[in-house]
Amino acid sequence: MINKDINTPESSKSIHLYKRKWIRATVAGLFNCTVKNGSNIKKGQILGHIMGTYGEINFTVKTPTNGYIIVKNNFPIINMGDALLHTGRT
Repeated sequence: MINKDINTPESSKSIHLYKRKWIRATVAGLFNCTVKNGSNIKKGQILGHIMGTYGEINFTVKTPTNGYIIVKNNFPIINMGDALLHTGRT
């Protein structure tokens, strides 16, 4: 039998993303991402840094538009052209 006294959680609000874009690496190095999956991002926000072999920052990754992070690349070693983050606009 089903217990009718079970509390069910309220469903969270859905976000519809209409435009998607992959942000790719312009240089090779070690990618240190500063945002989490599902994060709300603003145009020009720093999303992470690509560092060289000795820890110096070679490139700062910024978002081109407002939106949300759909998925991020968790593998730190990247080559030029690798996908870093998948973003979506509302």
